[in-house]
Amino acid sequence: MKNMNRFLLILLAVVIILGLGACGKKEEADMEAAMATAVYETYTVGETRTAIARPSDTPVPSPTMMPTMPIQEPTSPQPTFDMTAIYGITQSPPPATAVPGATATVAQGGVERGDWGRSVPPDGTLIDGGTKFKVQVTIVNTGTTTWSTDYYIQHIDGPAMGAVTKHKMPVSVGPGLSATFEIEFTAPTTVGKVKSNWGIYNQNNVAIGFFFFEYEID
Repeated sequence: MKNMNRFLLILLAVVIILGLGACGKKEEADMEAAMATAVYETYTVGETRTAIARPSDTPVPSPTMMPTMPIQEPTSPQPTFDMTAIYGITQSPPPATAVPGATATVAQGGVERGDWGRSVPPDGTLIDGGTKFKVQVTIVNTGTTTWSTDYYIQHIDGPAMGAVTKHKMPVSVGPGLSATFEIEFTAPTTVGKVKSNWGIYNQNNVAIGFFFFEYEID
């Protein structure tokens, strides 16, 4: 009987131990499942928040580059028309008998001005008295208007030396361009210096420049 009671006690103890072990495994399995569920929910919530916070897939345009404006260089003054530098020949100032108001004029559309360019043969050349000789004179348009064929050169005073005293422009002459005239003279018989004064005139007969011919008569 005692042995039987001992055996029953041992069997009860084993059953209790096994029961406790099974309960421990079940609780451990339940805990692992709960932890997995919590991890999954945390990951899902994180994905949802990331999707909300992430910007749209539309590409952000690059900043537009502003066009670079060219640097404007300072404008240099317009060079003056230097007859000496171009031709190596100079003339004296305009004649003292200049027509009153006969200077560069402001016309509609610009400024009118004419200047002597060169003479061939040059001023100061020795000419035999009483002989005929031809002179090529170049007149330059130093204004801003175009000269028509109604513009002309004309003798003002001093010996005309037998030349035709009025010559119209052979062609239209634009700003910066020139016209050349060939004039035939007859040298006086008096020995010494001879000077003939001429003017440049526009179509309204207003003088816009002066020049002269000056030679030594032998």
